[in-house]
Amino acid sequence: MPTEERCITFDDRETREAIVLQISSNGSEALDDVTDVQLGNGTTATVSFSRRPDLELSENALMEALMRYCQARRVPLPQRGVKSLRRDEHGLSLVIRLADAPFATQLASNAG
Repeated sequence: MPTEERCITFDDRETREAIVLQISSNGSEALDDVTDVQLGNGTTATVSFSRRPDLELSENALMEALMRYCQARRVPLPQRGVKSLRRDEHGLSLVIRLADAPFATQLASNAG
């Protein structure tokens, strides 16, 4: 059965903004305390602070930050679907796979 895949790609600047937005929304860290955000080779990140230890962000935390960033900028995201992250030469991508997408269902019903 066909699947639909949405891929929303964030450059490094947007990814850093998403991470800082996520940190500030949690209320646990002050924005003026963030000194650096380092993106790993894969799908992780490290946030450095001036007054506390570094914070390692897992793939799930990074995915949550990117989804919150999309919501803040009114980028529509499907609620259903399998979400994952992919890093390539263009940046970090939020990939959403919809197995039962309406378009795929419509194609299947028109084929018969």
